Amino acid sequence: MTGTFRYTKPKRIIVGKCTAQRLAMRPKCIPVGRPRGIKAAGIRYEKTLLKALLLRFPKSGLDISPWYEYWDANGRGYCQPDLVVYDVQHDRYVIVEIKLTNYVQADNTLNGLYVPVLAAAHDTVPAAMIIVRHLSPGINLSRVHDTFSAAFCASFTSSPAPIWHYLGKGPI
Repeated sequence: MTGTFRYTKPKRIIVGKCTAQRLAMRPKCIPVGRPRGIKAAGIRYEKTLLKALLLRFPKSGLDISPWYEYWDANGRGYCQPDLVVYDVQHDRYVIVEIKLTNYVQADNTLNGLYVPVLAAAHDTVPAAMIIVRHLSPGINLSRVHDTFSAAFCASFTSSPAPIWHYLGKGPI
C-alpha cells in the first residue's frame, strides 16, 4: 500500500459556533505520550525544522506548539497546532502544520479544527500553510513552494494551503 493515501479526518472537527482561548501550558488532563516508529520520525523532523526556523528568524513571532482550549457544539476540547506564526507586517496569524508526507491529513486538520479555533481565539481569520518532507504522488505541484518565504507569502492569498517542501537539511 506504499504511495497511496486514504482520506483521514481530524480526530475532531469544529461543529457549530466556536469559542476559544490560548492556554499558557499543556492542560493537566492531557497525558504526555512517548511516540514510537513513524510518529517518532515525524517528531524528529518537526524538531529539526523548528530549530532551523528559530536560527533563521530568532526574534520573530514563532509560537511553537501552543495549546488552545475551545468549546463548540460537541463541548470542550483542546488542540495543539505545530506552529503559529504572527506576521506583524500583515497583522495576521499563519498556522503551520508539519508532516512527513500526508498533506491531505494536514489540510483536513487545518480546515476542520485549527483555522476555526484560532479564528475564534484571536478574532481574526488566520492563514494556513503545510510543510512536508516527502512529496506524495498526486500532489498538485502548483501548491508546492521551494522556500519558506514563498510558501508563507502564498498563505495569505491562496486556498488550499500552500505547501513548502523541506528535506530537513540545509538553509531555510
